[in-house]
Amino acid sequence: MTARRRPVLLLALASLLVPACSGSGDAADTGPAATAASDPLGSTVIGIETSRFGETRVTVPAGTVVTWVNRDPYAHTVTSRDDAPVPFDSGELTQGATFEMRFDEPGVYDYFCAIHPTMRATVVVT
Repeated sequence: MTARRRPVLLLALASLLVPACSGSGDAADTGPAATAASDPLGSTVIGIETSRFGETRVTVPAGTVVTWVNRDPYAHTVTSRDDAPVPFDSGELTQGATFEMRFDEPGVYDYFCAIHPTMRATVVVT
């Protein structure tokens, strides 16, 4: 499979696993958010839509791969805060682009969009 087809295939698979986005970019929001989906292979998909991370807080076991999918028509990033156990940064994700991070080390990973800093969320690794 060519490198060019992989993001398209990931996006297609993610769209089957992930329902429409809801929730806000405010990390304090505890309302329903239906864009994180887990599968038995140890992966989780989080959609980015309407300038929001679909899940403001997700808890996963160590070893889980989290994939973010940008469904917005403009760019976003998935960037860890300075105190993350393991730092990460997706760089600029254009519409349809994905970013994967395998979380092996337990801890609390707060992250945000460097382009839109009010977009915040957390991955808790157990």
